[in-house]
Amino acid sequence: MKFEMWSTLHIIYILSPIILSLIFYFALRKTSPKVKYIIGIIIGIINIGILLTRNIDLFLKIGWDNEVIPLQVCHLGNIIVGIGLISKNKECLIIGFCFNLIPAYGSIIYADSLVNYQSILTIRAMSYIFGHLFIVVGAIYGIMMYKPRVSFKNGAISYSIVIILMILAIILNPLFRTKFGWEANYFYIYNSDGVPFEFLYDLGKMYTYGWFSINYVYVFSLLVIFTLIYIGLYWIIKLVYKKNKNNLLII
Repeated sequence: MKFEMWSTLHIIYILSPIILSLIFYFALRKTSPKVKYIIGIIIGIINIGILLTRNIDLFLKIGWDNEVIPLQVCHLGNIIVGIGLISKNKECLIIGFCFNLIPAYGSIIYADSLVNYQSILTIRAMSYIFGHLFIVVGAIYGIMMYKPRVSFKNGAISYSIVIILMILAIILNPLFRTKFGWEANYFYIYNSDGVPFEFLYDLGKMYTYGWFSINYVYVFSLLVIFTLIYIGLYWIIKLVYKKNKNNLLII
């Protein structure tokens, strides 16, 4: 079964996170916090389970590779959203919603990677489909149902974690390419082949210092863009809590 961009199947895929989130909301809004948490745990386990299945299958087929190391934004999303829903960790819930939600949904809308598969009925293709779906659903669920009472401290810690992960990606991309010959492009910050905001990448140029290389214009442009999105979504979390503080799974 071959995937085609903007086909009926693709449109259904685009709408599926919204539909599933609405189903959870209307089905669970009047249930107890315990029930909401149990469903959250299940969604969290699904997130982590999808990534584990994908990576084990990939490792058995190709061995160690940058694709097996879960440092890509959406691979981290499965882990972060999963941990957030299972542990009710505020920082993970914030990162999942403010950072991983948009890239995961973007990967659903622009699912051109699926076109490369001869059939979507493979572990890797199905992991792509359901992995991104449950990142989006899990990120929304964690805020919609848990309604975390977040503070500036939680926001600052979660943002700092993302910056550390981004710096790690900046270092590991050229290191893995130089030392192991892997086509690593964690956080999509290494080259213009399929990176978001390619026009920003083209405004700068790659500077190389031994094995290390970086496009300053593109990296700092991405940092500004994602920071603005992060701040905007963070205040949505605050608004959700404020409007629903009398009906909370308080964490």
